[in-house]
Amino acid sequence: MIRGILAFVFVLILVAGAYVFGTMSSNTQTTSVTPPETPESVIDTPQNPPTTIAIEPTAEPTAAPLNENQTTSLSEITKSIVMVEALDYYGIPAGYGSGTVIDERGFILTAFHVVGNPKTGEYDNPDRVVKIYTNASFTDEPEFKYYAQVIDANPAADLAVLRIILLKSGEVPADCLNSNFTAMPVSTIIPDVGDEIQILGFPASGSTTLTLSNTRVAGYVNYDTYDPRTTGKYRAIKLDSSIGSGASGGAIINSDKQLVGVPIFKLNDGNTNDMGYAAMFASAEQLIKDAINNPVPGCNGAAEAKLQIHPRDYSETYFEGFVYNPNTGSYLEGVRVLVFEPSVKVGGITAEDIKNNWGEAFTNKDGYFRIPFQDWAYDTNFVVSFNYNGRVYMQEYSNTLFDQYLYDDDKFNGLFVPLDIK
Repeated sequence: MIRGILAFVFVLILVAGAYVFGTMSSNTQTTSVTPPETPESVIDTPQNPPTTIAIEPTAEPTAAPLNENQTTSLSEITKSIVMVEALDYYGIPAGYGSGTVIDERGFILTAFHVVGNPKTGEYDNPDRVVKIYTNASFTDEPEFKYYAQVIDANPAADLAVLRIILLKSGEVPADCLNSNFTAMPVSTIIPDVGDEIQILGFPASGSTTLTLSNTRVAGYVNYDTYDPRTTGKYRAIKLDSSIGSGASGGAIINSDKQLVGVPIFKLNDGNTNDMGYAAMFASAEQLIKDAINNPVPGCNGAAEAKLQIHPRDYSETYFEGFVYNPNTGSYLEGVRVLVFEPSVKVGGITAEDIKNNWGEAFTNKDGYFRIPFQDWAYDTNFVVSFNYNGRVYMQEYSNTLFDQYLYDDDKFNGLFVPLDIK
């Protein structure tokens, strides 16, 4: 068995032929493809799927008033924008979004779909824990500094409030974090149609540095459960430009550099100029006030947050890769990758085998998948199946994959496996 980073990390590139990193054997055909360096979203289906968890605020009010209708500079409010990295059941990164600090003690407003599924109300992991990256600027990438937990949420409005609970080291903060965060000034004044506003966040198209984009208020619409076409009780600002994936949960600011909304979704109707939508700050105001009444761990003697799985125990073992179709020159979304125990017969996988799989994932829009493994699987052979559009295209034992398709290069170590989709 091959051991890589974190004891058992494999990068699986599914191509037919040579990859851009080097030349394959003489019986292959050269294909030039550059995979995305940082997948924006990973779609995992864990063996123990998360369940919806009710959040009950504690009774110790320590809230500070919101900075309503104050003005400040752009350089100041950039300190209020953070990157939020979602974690799956095993603590493995599952995508990212943006967030806005609304209280100096580390309370952060974001979109619910950054931390869970607004249609089901389920979170990406049972502890509702995410990673927080701070100290971002327009030239410097943010740094992973904290773990935060969803402390209050409204899935139907696609809004959630986070609370810092741990330092990067896994230790409880020793103080109230007042010197670590700058709260964003907010405004309860509704912007007029035609007003110029700006979006602050981390869209994938803007790399991982902070991005500021200009837009205008194009109108208003009611929405519910992550869908502007579903009439509901929540009010969204229509933007005359799209919202880049990754900017969700960030800040919509007015000309006085005050928070007036939260980017939440864009309506993909096939047009190049897809319209963006932002939740109005009014939809989050009560949620914020309820959330920041909760004590912050390490602040004024507050206890450590209760977690089912502590970050120190997160899985660091996984099997990952990209699925690529050389016939069309594109990555494949929705490929189901299944891993089975070695006793499963290749070519004869049953429904019971699928039910008892060792791990599975579906590729995202970048063709990327990641499957967690447990310690007992380090030195064990396994069977891998690749299913696409209801058809099984490949089933192989891991040692067969390694023997036939392993390729080493100074820039890349991984597997080259043909998946010929016509």
